Amino acid sequence: MAEPRPVARGVDWIGWRTWWDHRLPRRQTLANLRGRLDTWAAENVEVRQRSGGATGGAVQRIDLREAGERGALEELRSTLESYSGHLRHGRAYRAWDREWRARPWLAGLFARDTWDLAERWPERRIARARSLSEQIAELTSRAGEHTLVFSRVGRYVEMRGSQRLLAERVLALRTARLPRGGFAFVAGFPAKLLAAFRARALRRGVSVLEVREEDEVAGGRRRRAIRRPGLLSIAC
Repeated sequence: MAEPRPVARGVDWIGWRTWWDHRLPRRQTLANLRGRLDTWAAENVEVRQRSGGATGGAVQRIDLREAGERGALEELRSTLESYSGHLRHGRAYRAWDREWRARPWLAGLFARDTWDLAERWPERRIARARSLSEQIAELTSRAGEHTLVFSRVGRYVEMRGSQRLLAERVLALRTARLPRGGFAFVAGFPAKLLAAFRARALRRGVSVLEVREEDEVAGGRRRRAIRRPGLLSIAC
């Protein structure tokens, strides 16, 4: 027979403490979420101190190619969707939001709208695009307002559309008329200056996704394509 307990303490049941008018997640439930996120970060997020005279904080870098090959991104997405589905049924949004804010790299990987999330760089969607220009357009459409996609095309790194406007503001680049991939104007810089412009973007609080085209044989013909999204850098 269960031991009687005061109603004011609530009822512990399937990860919640429940009262007649509300329920809160158990501390252990939130601790499990933190543990899984921290374990994923320890295995996949590289932390580097800023170099080149930059001050304050560090840079978090995620190799999306390597993580995709190991299935780590799919594992992380499943974890987040599972906890989102569970925690949304009670007073847990502040705790959920706090975990996201404590880990800037999460926002670099997923676009979040309260409880709902979507992958920023879905590999299958990118691979289905028929050309390099369509793949770059797919990436940039998911970048949001705080990520620059450095698309390496030959000896240059280019940004188009809304990315061009963000690059003008953050990197102080000038627009050039260069019709390519359905866009009339681009902003960019020589690939040899990539490290300098990456550091400048990070200092301004903007994440950077670096992608480059690769040779791929399709239907007996060689074409330029992006196999996996690339390297993501985030200031923290």
